[in-house]
Amino acid sequence: MSVRYLGGLAVAAITMSAASAFAQPVNDNFAAAITIVPASAGNVLTVAFNNTNATVEAGEPFTFDGGTGRTGRTIFYTFTSPAGVAAYDLRTANNSFDAVVGVYTGASLATLQSVAIGDASDGSFAAAHLVFNATPGQTYVVQVGNYHLSSGFASSFDLTSLAAPVVVPANDRFAAAQVLTSPTGTPIVVPFDNTNASLEVNEISAIGDNEDATLFYRYTASAVPPPFIRVQTSLGTIVSTTLVVFTGSALGSLTPIVTDGGGGTGDVTFTPVAGETYTIQVGGYGGQQGTGTLTLAQGADAPLPVELSAFTGSGTGGAATLSWATATERDNAGFIVLRAEGAPSIPTTGRGQGRDSRVWTAVAGYSASEVLRGHGTTSSTQQYRFTDSRVTPGKHYSYRLRSVDVSGQTHDYGQTVELTVGRAVTTPTGFALSPASPNPF
Repeated sequence: MSVRYLGGLAVAAITMSAASAFAQPVNDNFAAAITIVPASAGNVLTVAFNNTNATVEAGEPFTFDGGTGRTGRTIFYTFTSPAGVAAYDLRTANNSFDAVVGVYTGASLATLQSVAIGDASDGSFAAAHLVFNATPGQTYVVQVGNYHLSSGFASSFDLTSLAAPVVVPANDRFAAAQVLTSPTGTPIVVPFDNTNASLEVNEISAIGDNEDATLFYRYTASAVPPPFIRVQTSLGTIVSTTLVVFTGSALGSLTPIVTDGGGGTGDVTFTPVAGETYTIQVGGYGGQQGTGTLTLAQGADAPLPVELSAFTGSGTGGAATLSWATATERDNAGFIVLRAEGAPSIPTTGRGQGRDSRVWTAVAGYSASEVLRGHGTTSSTQQYRFTDSRVTPGKHYSYRLRSVDVSGQTHDYGQTVELTVGRAVTTPTGFALSPASPNPF
């Protein structure tokens, strides 16, 4: 074991030899887990690994993706937490593969209990990350793998020892879901913060394995339920949320009934059944963490902040021109225009299944553009028009709208305008006749 220093931190590096073309890693099985020794508080242990040719044992824990296991090529490490360390931050390197990491307690595969699970989640091969509080003298098992059975790779993970415990959301686990009362005349508004939240064993992915850092809420419909319940997420410091409503009483057998995620805020509506208990899962798209707001409203108490009556676009003249109309507006401060480049890309299998994998970015907003400012509260039709000139002729673009109310809450609309920008045509504004030259013939 060698020790090096990064930014003043002592970093111990453990390096395994690369797997041969046919050999399995020595720590492929749980019983052969490699023992590692965490660094002291404030320092980092870096563990290099290669999970090429690794397998999955029968009975090995993993999270779910619509009913199929999403952890493959797993290898194992074990360590006992020393005195003076209250928590750990575990993060894989940015990889050329989709990493999944899990931390457990237990002396056998059959008795493993999940502590935390982290997943790169969005298919971008970013680092898988988790944090967890630790007990001195407790032995922990680290499981490192990648999405399904894609090829293994040589990579590494950092195990940072922390002197102080971390704050984990109280409703990080399905069993500890926060109970919500049935909304009546006033919508229920619940602030959330999914910082340090994680996944757990048997947690079902209902939106193409894009959610991570999930929180749980529980709502039971009254004996005389409303005609519908609307559930929304609004953004604080978190950039994009996932939102799923399930039925069912056990984590591994939940049935999703409505889903929304990956486009900013979440917004779903469902018809409740008298006495039925519903689980609401709120997560960060692609592992994002931060603050936001969850809102439950019923029936007439759940109007859209802005009701769009039309949304169209044109790509002529070397620019993209968007036009939309609103039937009603409530406390509308204005709009933000979101854009994605290229034709829609929606995988039909694997990671990101059924979800548009493009990145949506804000290209204009009401704070800087007067034409995007809202009309507050009105029931009269309002017309809007915006031209995006920062486009490339011949390229395909997609546009969506996000409204922002006067309190700062946001709402993303599902209507999408698809267009290809045409080249600008220069039209002469005038002409002049030159004097006739003598005809040489």
